[in-house]
Amino acid sequence: MSDASESANQIAPADLAALALRMRQPADAAALLFNYVFHGASLKPRHVPSLTRIFEQVIALGHVAMPLQVRALCHGKDVLDFGCGATLYGPALRALGANTYTGVDQALDMKRKKFRSRLQKKTVDLPFSLADVAHMMPGVSYIRANAVNSREAWDVVIMQSVTHLLENPAATMAQISRALRPGGQVWILHENYYAWGGHQKEPRSPAAFDPANADHMKFADWRHVVPDQRPAEPVVMPLRLPQLRELVSAHFEIGKWEEVPDRSVIRPRLTPEVRARLAGYADQELLTKQVVLTARKRSVDFD
Repeated sequence: MSDASESANQIAPADLAALALRMRQPADAAALLFNYVFHGASLKPRHVPSLTRIFEQVIALGHVAMPLQVRALCHGKDVLDFGCGATLYGPALRALGANTYTGVDQALDMKRKKFRSRLQKKTVDLPFSLADVAHMMPGVSYIRANAVNSREAWDVVIMQSVTHLLENPAATMAQISRALRPGGQVWILHENYYAWGGHQKEPRSPAAFDPANADHMKFADWRHVVPDQRPAEPVVMPLRLPQLRELVSAHFEIGKWEEVPDRSVIRPRLTPEVRARLAGYADQELLTKQVVLTARKRSVDFD
């Protein structure tokens, strides 16, 4: 029996279970670093402190939640994060087994040391920038752009909270399809503009709604969906859910489509009076907060 086998046999089952849990659900920087090394990353001892600081902030900012959602999809794959923003998803995905990570966003500032905290819901200062991250972590890169022109360069494309902001959704999805290799997949988290808080302005919850606040009255209770007064210039409204499905289906075979319901306190706001001014919108669309979907690239587009 080899020394390695003897060592393995000496590990208690409880310790093995604890190790497996840390691998599956890393909750601290040490667990992410362990995952990073386990997945074959070359690591020089002098880089450990810097990488540990990066992984500490991945945890502190809440930037490990989404990578854990797409972990199986991205394992061993070249990943494009379209509309990545100032986030640390790249280090997290590399630690969880992605082969490479490329973040694309038109607003990227590689030298800026400010990142969005998903836990604190605000921008925070950090001791490093995206340029530092790309320098320290092989396989992590960033591109400042609002379009993807590469062909068959990635296995997986991530689009988190992006599709509701697209000025030309059809053109963007066609670009994403071309950027994927044959059999590639796209993962989309779509923010439903037609939900109660889909306007993403104040008030963000019924508890915060002040009927005496004129600004609140512009958006609360689905007023952003059918405004009391139409603007003089035509406005391009964000994708509705049937439009999203049709758009994705033109280039991809949808494998998973999950509609995430809004909070339970929202449904009572859909009173008969409110419902009367929302003709043409089904309750399901108005009470769905997000859609999470996974789809595989078609061999022939249907657009």
